[in-house]
Formats: sequence, structure tokens, C-alpha cells
Amino acid sequence: MTKNQLKKTWKEVYKLVKENIRQGESKQSIFERLFVQYKLPSEQLAKLIQSIPSNKMREKYKKLNYALAILLLITIITKLSLGFTMINEYDISLAILFVLPCFNVLFLIGVLTFTQDVHRLLGTFSIFSLPHFLAIISAKQVSSFVYFDLFILLAVIGVSFYLNVKLCPSFSVVKERFQNRVRNVIIFQD
Repeated sequence: MTKNQLKKTWKEVYKLVKENIRQGESKQSIFERLFVQYKLPSEQLAKLIQSIPSNKMREKYKKLNYALAILLLITIITKLSLGFTMINEYDISLAILFVLPCFNVLFLIGVLTFTQDVHRLLGTFSIFSLPHFLAIISAKQVSSFVYFDLFILLAVIGVSFYLNVKLCPSFSVVKERFQNRVRNVIIFQD
């Protein structure tokens, strides 16, 4: 199989997995069927299936996911207000107003649609903002707005990593005897 064919196959498998999970089929049965049908590497296929939240997990963590979305909305609003302040004080172009919150808007859409790996990415990018806040806090005079922003940032980091782990529980690889040999069997948690 060529590289392009393999890429096309993975895209096709991803769409099938997503569709079958939305229809309520278990991850285990999806894995067993697609593994035989497409003959893809078992661990890579398992990681793909594992990364898509099941309907049960979506329902279970829906409220916490909405809370994360609200936190993101708050960050978008604070960045927009910062943008208005910068426009008024420094006579900067109106375009800066739309540049500041663009990543947060993309993350918000990803969180609301339970996009694959968005919670992990959001947590990681939020961690990259911490040194900036720590530098601001180490300054002599800091407004309470900075502390509020830092609290929101820490909440986003915690909730996003928590949801990343809980929405997509990992699979386990178990050794099983089969026809006088040992083989690895993949078992999904949910």
C-alpha cells in the first residue's frame, strides 16, 4: 500500500469509527471489525478508536465540558476587552481585536464538538501561558484582574487535562494463549 493510499485509508477508518461510535456501537466491536477488515496495525487503530469519546462518556462529562466552554468564553471576552483597551490607548488597528481571541474561539468550537485531542491541546497551550502570568505577578503592582485571569487559566488547565483523561479512557493490551502461541489482545475500558 502506498503512502497516499494508507493516508486515505486512515481517513476513511477515522470517519467510520466516529460514525459508529455516534451510533452507539462499542469501541471493542468497532476495533475487532475494522482490524479484520482493514488489516491496520492494532495499536495504531486502538489509539485512533480510543481518542474518540463514546456517547456514554460524552453524556457523563457533558456538564463539565460545558463548564470548560464557559471558562473559554470568559477568556474570549477578557481578550476582546483587552483588545478594545489597546485600540483606545495605543491607536492600533481594529484587526488586533480579532487576532487576540482566535485560538480560544477555535478551542471553544473543539470543546463543544468533542473534537479529538482538543482537551489535551488546550491544556498544553494554556500551560505555555503560565510563565507570562508569573512574570506579570512578579512585578510590583498587579491588578486583581491579573489574578482573576490566572485563576481562569489554572481552571482551564485542570479541567481540560481531567476531561482528556476521562472522556477517552485508555485501552489495555493483554497477553492471551491462542493456538499454541501467545498473542496480544486489545481491550477497551468503556
